[in-house]
Amino acid sequence: MATSIESSDVEVGFAKLQGEDFEYYMQTYSIVLGRNSKKSTVDVDLSSLGGGMNISRNHARIFYDFTRRRFALEVLGKNGLATNVATDVAKLTYKIPN
Repeated sequence: MATSIESSDVEVGFAKLQGEDFEYYMQTYSIVLGRNSKKSTVDVDLSSLGGGMNISRNHARIFYDFTRRRFALEVLGKNGLATNVATDVAKLTYKIPN
């Protein structure tokens, strides 16, 4: 017999971002990471992770690249982006491993 699961108990999305203190389910083909301000909000607010003004309001974008059939990361902030692999420069598209 199949078990019914309440829809409020299940999170769905194209991809999942997970950190030590947060989870975010990507439910659109493009999301912006950064910090919220009085004038605008982002999909994923990174200000709680520290870094203050080093995190741009629109710091990075994760999007699905339909041509290449994979997710990509575009750095939008002038402060660049540090990953566990290397330090990337602005406007660099980085392939996210599957």
